[in-house]
Amino acid sequence: MSVQQPATVKFDPNRAKHIDWDAPAARYGAVVVGEYYGDNEYARGIYVGIGGDITLESFDGNTVQFVGVLSGSILPVASARVTAATATNMVWLS
Repeated sequence: MSVQQPATVKFDPNRAKHIDWDAPAARYGAVVVGEYYGDNEYARGIYVGIGGDITLESFDGNTVQFVGVLSGSILPVASARVTAATATNMVWLS
Protein backbone atom coordinates (compact mmCIF):
# COMPACT_ATOMS: atom_id res chain seq x y z
CA MET A 1 0.00 0.00 0.00
CA SER A 2 1.39 3.37 -0.96
CA VAL A 3 1.05 6.18 1.56
CA GLN A 4 0.12 9.63 0.29
CA GLN A 5 2.50 12.50 0.89
CA PRO A 6 1.47 14.46 3.99
CA ALA A 7 0.74 18.16 3.68
CA THR A 8 3.89 20.26 3.84
CA VAL A 9 4.28 21.73 7.30
CA LYS A 10 6.58 24.36 8.76
CA PHE A 11 7.20 22.54 12.05
CA ASP A 12 7.87 19.05 13.27
CA PRO A 13 4.48 17.37 13.76
CA ASN A 14 5.91 15.02 16.39
CA ARG A 15 6.47 18.07 18.61
CA ALA A 16 2.68 18.39 19.00
CA LYS A 17 2.57 14.81 20.33
CA HIS A 18 4.66 15.88 23.37
CA ILE A 19 7.47 13.48 22.56
CA ASP A 20 10.45 13.42 24.88
CA TRP A 21 13.31 13.54 22.36
CA ASP A 22 15.62 11.75 24.81
CA ALA A 23 13.17 8.86 25.30
CA PRO A 24 13.37 5.61 23.33
CA ALA A 25 11.37 5.32 20.13
CA ALA A 26 7.70 4.54 20.70
CA ARG A 27 6.89 3.79 17.04
CA TYR A 28 9.04 2.20 14.35
CA GLY A 29 8.85 0.34 11.06
CA ALA A 30 10.85 -0.93 8.11
CA VAL A 31 12.03 1.75 5.71
CA VAL A 32 10.75 1.35 2.16
CA VAL A 33 12.84 3.64 -0.03
CA GLY A 34 10.68 6.23 -1.77
CA GLU A 35 7.60 5.74 0.46
CA TYR A 36 6.48 7.89 3.37
CA TYR A 37 6.63 6.24 6.77
CA GLY A 38 2.87 6.47 7.35
CA ASP A 39 -0.04 8.89 7.62
CA ASN A 40 1.37 11.99 9.34
CA GLU A 41 4.28 9.90 10.62
CA TYR A 42 7.76 11.37 10.83
CA ALA A 43 10.89 9.61 12.01
CA ARG A 44 13.27 11.20 14.48
CA GLY A 45 15.97 8.70 13.61
CA ILE A 46 16.94 5.93 11.20
CA TYR A 47 18.62 2.70 12.27
CA VAL A 48 21.00 1.49 9.54
CA GLY A 49 21.56 -2.27 9.37
CA ILE A 50 23.95 -2.37 6.40
CA GLY A 51 25.82 0.89 5.83
CA GLY A 52 25.91 3.07 2.74
CA ASP A 53 24.55 6.39 1.51
CA ILE A 54 21.11 7.67 2.55
CA THR A 55 19.09 10.58 1.13
CA LEU A 56 16.36 11.85 3.47
CA GLU A 57 13.44 14.19 2.86
CA SER A 58 12.63 16.46 5.78
CA PHE A 59 9.11 17.34 6.90
CA ASP A 60 9.36 20.63 4.98
CA GLY A 61 10.30 18.91 1.70
CA ASN A 62 14.07 19.52 1.66
CA THR A 63 16.42 16.64 0.93
CA VAL A 64 19.92 15.91 2.18
CA GLN A 65 22.32 13.06 1.44
CA PHE A 66 24.37 11.38 4.17
CA VAL A 67 27.39 9.64 2.67
CA GLY A 68 29.06 6.61 4.24
CA VAL A 69 26.66 5.94 7.11
CA LEU A 70 28.10 3.04 9.10
CA SER A 71 26.40 -0.33 9.64
CA GLY A 72 24.64 -0.61 13.00
CA SER A 73 24.40 3.14 13.52
CA ILE A 74 21.43 5.37 14.26
CA LEU A 75 21.18 8.52 12.18
CA PRO A 76 19.54 10.99 14.64
CA VAL A 77 17.68 13.27 12.23
CA ALA A 78 13.99 14.00 11.68
CA SER A 79 12.65 12.97 8.28
CA ALA A 80 9.47 12.19 6.35
CA ARG A 81 10.96 9.47 4.15
CA VAL A 82 14.11 7.98 2.66
CA THR A 83 14.18 9.00 -1.00
CA ALA A 84 17.28 7.03 -2.07
CA ALA A 85 19.77 4.72 -0.41
CA THR A 86 22.61 2.30 -0.97
CA ALA A 87 22.28 1.42 2.73
CA THR A 88 19.87 -1.43 3.51
CA ASN A 89 18.01 -3.04 6.41
CA MET A 90 16.87 0.34 7.71
CA VAL A 91 14.24 0.99 10.39
CA TRP A 92 12.58 4.37 11.03
CA LEU A 93 12.22 5.38 14.69
CA SER A 94 9.74 7.86 16.10
